[in-house]
Amino acid sequence: METSTTSSAKDEYVLTTGDQAGGTWLVGTIFLPPAAVIRCFGKGGCADKCKVSREYVFCKGDLIFTLYDWKSTDLYDPALMTPEQFWSMKLPMELHIGSNASSAPADIQHFAEWITSKMSNVKK
Repeated sequence: METSTTSSAKDEYVLTTGDQAGGTWLVGTIFLPPAAVIRCFGKGGCADKCKVSREYVFCKGDLIFTLYDWKSTDLYDPALMTPEQFWSMKLPMELHIGSNASSAPADIQHFAEWITSKMSNVKK
């Protein structure tokens, strides 16, 4: 995965490598169009190739957030769509938000608002 050169302004999250994702767990869900996520943040990183087909890792200071599909593709259940089909969806799909112990509920809400704002700037 490419590391973003996004501004490290106070309210910005920086796309980083999957190495930072260790020690994160589910803290919430969000509905976003997977195809727009790719247009906004690139291809993302490889995940476990079983329950998760793709993930994005963002950091801001000590905070780490992950955005990923969870048990959404045929990697987990053959009756589901392929990862390629899932990530080409233009309709909002459920994605999981993971974080670490440093995140408070207000941090999680801020990240969800930030990513939603970023997505609103992506051409449909």
